[in-house]
This record gives sequence, C-alpha cells and structure tokens, in this order.
Amino acid sequence: MRSRNSEQDDYLLRMIQQLGRALARIREMLLGGTSTGAAVRAEIAATAATLFGRDSAMLERLDAESAVRLIASPERVALWVQLLDAEAESWDREGGSARASACRARATALRQASENVK
Repeated sequence: MRSRNSEQDDYLLRMIQQLGRALARIREMLLGGTSTGAAVRAEIAATAATLFGRDSAMLERLDAESAVRLIASPERVALWVQLLDAEAESWDREGGSARASACRARATALRQASENVK
C-alpha cells in the first residue's frame, strides 16, 4: 500500500469531519422522530455517495473483506458501519425488520473484516 502525504491526510481528515457532521444530522433526524424513514435513508444515501463517490454502488455488491480492502481506510469503514446502523434503525421504525437485519448483518461483516484486514 502506498503511503499518504500530509496533503492527502488533511483532505481525508476534512472529509471524515464533514461526514461526521452528516452522521450527526442523520442521528438527529432519527432521534427527533419528525423525519420519515425515507428522508433519513435519502440522507444516508447522499452521505454514502460523498464517502465513496462513484464506487458506492460497487462497494455495496462486494463481500465485506473485499470492500474493506478496496476502501483501505479504517475511518471510512467505521463511518460506513455507522451509516448502516442508522439505516437499520430507520427500517426498524417502519416495520422493515428484514431490511434492518440485512443492514445490521452487513455492518457486522464490515466490522469483522476491518479487524481482520489490518
């Protein structure tokens, strides 16, 4: 793996901070109870698109270990896991237990893969 320079590190840090703020908005939407599940999931999708760009759809289709290797950033994987947890919660609120379970299973697989790939 190639090493990052300080400019890349600064960019990554700014991006993670921006995404952290987006995640805080998503949590606020969930806790406030005034947003629909669809609105929460739209915000999650927009945040994931910012996090992964054009690779977003491909990453969703990959197995967890391959996705973690491709992302190559524990911070970005951790943010993705948090987005999946929030998505699961949004599905739970609407009675979508199967979709919530799928989100949680993916989050768990990503957590485990992230620990194994280090």
